[in-house]
Amino acid sequence: MNENCSKATRRVNKIDWNNMKYTNRKSDLVLAKEFIRRAAMFFVDISQDSKTAFFSAANILKKDFILNIEAMCPKVTELSLYNKLACKHYIEGLFS
Repeated sequence: MNENCSKATRRVNKIDWNNMKYTNRKSDLVLAKEFIRRAAMFFVDISQDSKTAFFSAANILKKDFILNIEAMCPKVTELSLYNKLACKHYIEGLFS
């Protein structure tokens, strides 16, 4: 696991999932816009069309590894599928 992946794993493990509340902050909008911008750049760079806004770069690039998110970040086992996949795809994107 590279250093960026290790940092991402530590960051996910530090999240207090029990204290998550809906917020309507400007930073949430900025974060969502940045995700969409980077996703668009990714698909342009690999010359493919996006099938969905929620994707695994590792799967698209046919990276041959299995990321056991539950072992790396035990707290995610209690999360919704959407949040679990968001964490997994975040860490996968930093794997090299």
